Amino acid sequence: MTVEAREPEDVVTEVAALPRGTTVLHIGAPKTGTTSLQQSAAGSRQRLRAGGVMYPGRYENHRRFARSLLGYPKEPWLTGRAPAHWSTGILKQLVNDERDYALVSSETFSTADARDVARVRAAFTMPTHVVLTLRPLPGMLLSTWQQCVKNAEFRPFDAWLDEAFRELPMLRMPGGDVFKERDGTNLVGRWADAFGPENMTVVVLDPTDRDHIFRVFEDLLGQRRGTLERVTANSGMSAVETEFFRQAAERIFLETGSRARRDLFHGGAVNTVIAERPRRTDEPSLRVPERVTRHAATAAIRIAEQIESAGVRVVGDLSDLAAAGRVGDPAPLPGR
Repeated sequence: MTVEAREPEDVVTEVAALPRGTTVLHIGAPKTGTTSLQQSAAGSRQRLRAGGVMYPGRYENHRRFARSLLGYPKEPWLTGRAPAHWSTGILKQLVNDERDYALVSSETFSTADARDVARVRAAFTMPTHVVLTLRPLPGMLLSTWQQCVKNAEFRPFDAWLDEAFRELPMLRMPGGDVFKERDGTNLVGRWADAFGPENMTVVVLDPTDRDHIFRVFEDLLGQRRGTLERVTANSGMSAVETEFFRQAAERIFLETGSRARRDLFHGGAVNTVIAERPRRTDEPSLRVPERVTRHAATAAIRIAEQIESAGVRVVGDLSDLAAAGRVGDPAPLPGR
């Protein structure tokens, strides 16, 4: 089987504005342009507010809000639940503030199981529309592994992929397992069941169009095009940079066992390298092995079937979930 490509006339690419009074709950998934959208919305708070849209809180995203509402720890590596006040203030804003729309965005929501989704549903007493963004799975896998390296994990890509494909056709995402089905539900189904399929949209992002995510949210929120600044955030690393940090994380862990390596990496060195290191024009980029495209296509069929059986609205082409992206043998890296 393959993921069937829809006829062009059957693919929805633009959407009308949601009913006034709706809160748009963007649940991710990770590595689908979420950081870019969140940075844009945070930087456009005043402009959005002038257009009747509230982006609540004062932070760039709503990760703290999500972790509190879901009963998660403050950070994945800590114990003890996130404090309740991280969520109560924003919930009061969503319930009491007068506006045409509100936008809440955190990919943390996509990691919730059915029990946690029910907790979110109980808290969102206002009219709410859930939006899930997805992208081609091979690129999503590569970006997720690189994010793990940014967070000072050091498993090689092949070993990480072995875990990702261990339970095919179910896809695993080590370090951010949004496609988990351990409670008998799936990512789309549990949100559609909780909020109603008529109150959920799945957006399959066009891999050739970086503006796609911004236009979709401008349309949903009844905003003119260009309201959201086109931001590119959370940039990837080259193959050389990724391997350098992977080996460095392994060395630090073996020699010290220190948990501080995440702060040294993601909070410091990684972002500095991405922002300031000049890259050589011949520096190799990361690629996905051929087996990734085969296995991802298998997983894409399952995910597409789950989306269709949930009865939610789909924007974009489900066949794009299997789009290969950069495929090929890993480029040779320098010895030092």
